[in-house]
Amino acid sequence: MTKLLLRNGGSTDNDLAFDIDHYKRALAKFPTGVAVVTGKGAGGNAFGLTVNSFTSVSLSPALVMWCLRSESSLYRDFSASKYFVVNVLAANQEWIAAQFAARISNRFGGVSHRSGLGGCFVLTDVAASFECEVISRQIVGDHLLLIGKVDSFAFSGLDPLVMHSGAITGRCHTPSLQTTKKTI
Repeated sequence: MTKLLLRNGGSTDNDLAFDIDHYKRALAKFPTGVAVVTGKGAGGNAFGLTVNSFTSVSLSPALVMWCLRSESSLYRDFSASKYFVVNVLAANQEWIAAQFAARISNRFGGVSHRSGLGGCFVLTDVAASFECEVISRQIVGDHLLLIGKVDSFAFSGLDPLVMHSGAITGRCHTPSLQTTKKTI
């Protein structure tokens, strides 16, 4: 059954008021890709986190954006960073999404990467990556919206990791990661 919730607090279904929990549940019905956004601080410290708020803004020029909660522990870092990399995770990288979402000191532990634009880390074996220079930061509601000009990008034949209804899914068969062992 579909629930129609109204902004003014009224409702057409059991007098439910517009609330953040219902709003988040409705938003979760829209499948999104899962990415790790990385940056590098002035002191050389690498940082990153898992997001699903990434989208293309423009093709010409090539612009992308993502959003960061104002309460994020990395808010200051990304507010000051001149560059960021969006690493679209592959279907078999659910563990990386979990690691970068965790409150741990070394999120990069065990994660293969190389240095990219501005020293930001580009994760390897991902579905796609976008190395960007920040061209705009805007506070919108309870988030910081970051728009980046794409300096370079790469993509593979790997299927992406997907999130919907509050769960990460998309474990897909990825032949490029499969190894074949022949017995004689």
